[in-house]
Amino acid sequence: MRKAIRRAAAPERRELQNSTSRSLREVFTPEDAADFLGVSSWTLAQWRSQSRGPLYSKLEGRLVRYRRTDLEEYLSAHSVDQEPSRRFRKS
Repeated sequence: MRKAIRRAAAPERRELQNSTSRSLREVFTPEDAADFLGVSSWTLAQWRSQSRGPLYSKLEGRLVRYRRTDLEEYLSAHSVDQEPSRRFRKS
C-alpha cells in the first residue's frame, strides 16, 4: 500500500521539483521566460522580431536565452501606478 502511495506522489514531487528549479534559474529558454512573464512564447517571438520586450541573448546564432535579471528589470520598467485619484476624476 505504501509503495502505491509513493508512486502516486512521485509525479507530483517531480513536477514541483521541476517548477522550483525552473524558477531558480538565472537563464531561461523562451518558453520558461514566457511562463515567468505570463505571456505566450509566440508573444515573445513577436516582440523579438519587432525589437520590443525584454533583453535577450542569442547563442551560436540560434539559441535564444533570457536572463532572470533582464526579465525582472523589464517587469519593473513596465509597472503601472494605479492611484485611484489619477484614474477616475469626478466631474
